Order: sequence, then C-alpha cells, then structure tokens
Amino acid sequence: MGQELDYELDLIIDEGNLEQEWLEQPQRLMTYSKAAADAEAKAKRASEATKTTRSRLWLKIAANPELITGKSPVAIQEAWVRTQPEFIAARKKEIHAQHEADVLRNAVFAFQNRKAALEHLVQLYSMAYFSQPNGKVDTSATKERVKMKMGKR
Repeated sequence: MGQELDYELDLIIDEGNLEQEWLEQPQRLMTYSKAAADAEAKAKRASEATKTTRSRLWLKIAANPELITGKSPVAIQEAWVRTQPEFIAARKKEIHAQHEADVLRNAVFAFQNRKAALEHLVQLYSMAYFSQPNGKVDTSATKERVKMKMGKR
C-alpha cells in the first residue's frame, strides 16, 4: 500500500463532530475498498507465483529424475517440491498477501458498520437522547451497587 492505513484510528467516531464524520465517511470507505481490492489482486498474483514455482520444480524433477533417488511415488516428489527454499518463500509471500487482503476486506466491512453507527448516532441526537437531565436524579444507590460489584471482583 502506498500510504499507511490505520483502520483502528480511522474507525473512531468523533460524536461531537458528526457532520464532519459524515462528510469523511464515503472517502474513508472508498480508500479502504481500493486498498482491499489492491490487496486481493496482490494475493492472487502471489498465489499464481506459488503455482508457477511449484510447476518449475516439478519440471525440474522431470528433467532430472536423479534429484529423487529411485522410483518414488508422487507424494515423495511433492514433499521434495514443498521443501525447496523457493517454494517455501513463494508460499510465505502468498500467505502474507492473503492475510493482508483478509484484514482489509474486514476493514471495509467495519467501515460499512461505521456508517450504520453514524446513522444511529444522528437519530439519537435528533431525539435529544444525549441531553442533560432536567430534574435531580439520586444516583447514590446505583453508585453503591457498582462499588459493591467492583469490590467482589
């Protein structure tokens, strides 16, 4: 990725600045959607590179049967392929690329959930859900229950 993305930071909602959050939401979602698509393409290229490496090693066995002593079953030949450094390196790159794609795909899903959270926050604000109470509320009993529970842990 060109620019380092921090989805944990980018997912935070500033409840006191919902208008700005709404204005930035589509761009954030698009940024992560593009990064996810790029990562998925990278994972596919890494998978193809692993397959190519495997094929080259199989061709190497076919051209040089002495690499594996005697008449060996396919399982032994495959084991030889899987233990070659170039195959191991290609497979590691493939796993890393797939992990990156999975994380970004889930980040896109989280940004879709962020949109729903923004929608609900706006609804709560429009209903004055976060307004201050007008009357005096005695919270001492509640505070005592919380203190007792905290003490039991």
